[in-house]
Amino acid sequence: MIEPILMFNLVSENEFILIMKNFINSYLGQKLKVLRENSNRKQKDLALILSTTQQSYSKIENGKTNFSDALITKICDTFQITPIEFISSQNLLSKNITLISSNKNHIEDLSTRILFASFKKQLIEKELRIVELELEVRKHKRYKIDTNDFNPIYVII
Repeated sequence: MIEPILMFNLVSENEFILIMKNFINSYLGQKLKVLRENSNRKQKDLALILSTTQQSYSKIENGKTNFSDALITKICDTFQITPIEFISSQNLLSKNITLISSNKNHIEDLSTRILFASFKKQLIEKELRIVELELEVRKHKRYKIDTNDFNPIYVII
């Protein structure tokens, strides 16, 4: 896979290695974040376990730090998983599917609320129109037409 990229001189070998390291660090950082969130822990908690600061831990999750063998071992021990399970994409994918599913449910809930609010708004507008019409009727009932004259005169009763 390296050969075609180098063959077309798109990137040098060193650039390719750097790109792959960044990709791997980012991927493993996302994986670590998923594991942390699934265990209901805060960054600060995991920073203590991994013997680092919260700021350094944040860099690890954001893929800004290289994953050493020692770091991977500590992470695996903390979550009681094997390095293969940590590197595997299966748990990350299932977490993303769960997030998509919960987001879909949330969107459906919001859609239902918006639809309900729209119906409620229409109902309130109709009730307001009824009140306006009742006020008009009352306003006209306050006057009566004097039919004794050719020119009707409105008299307040």
